[in-house]
Amino acid sequence: MKDIPGWFNFADIYDKAVKDASDGAVFVELGAFLGKSTAYMAQKIKESGKIIDFYTVDMWIQYATFRREEIQDFAKIKIYSDGSLFRTFIQNMCDREVLPFIKPIQLPSELAANLFKDFSVDFLFVDAAHNEHAVTRDLKAWERKVKPGSIWAGHDYTTHQGVRLAVDEFFVEGVVQTIGSSWLVQL
Repeated sequence: MKDIPGWFNFADIYDKAVKDASDGAVFVELGAFLGKSTAYMAQKIKESGKIIDFYTVDMWIQYATFRREEIQDFAKIKIYSDGSLFRTFIQNMCDREVLPFIKPIQLPSELAANLFKDFSVDFLFVDAAHNEHAVTRDLKAWERKVKPGSIWAGHDYTTHQGVRLAVDEFFVEGVVQTIGSSWLVQL
């Protein structure tokens, strides 16, 4: 996964989710970009031999919408002529032979949440937009989808004020555990 551009420093959280999961579990990752974390999770699921439905939700917005400094940071990304990040994501999953372990959903988070039954999700990882409004919207959209006792987690809690504010507002004080720059709640 090291050769996929992106951000991923929460392997411990993904490892815990797979270790604790039972056959038939449902995992949802909000925000995939080019699939660095997605490929890691899919590989862990593959290695576990467990039957886990792993959905990853992203808009895979066109490359042209990224700011100039972001484009320079990712100059080595193979982008198709139509600018499709989704095609790049799919190719990354195929190259690592993990696509059969992933169910991509190309929708906004709040619309994707409507595809899931209430209390059907065993693990939710929030790593889409990082402003307070967007994180709050994601948490509220998925609130009734996550089973009681399941893991809620996300990225950039200590590095993005909007993430921290939304998570602290949404969850009762004291239940948020930090792991590196990420957060985890098991309710």
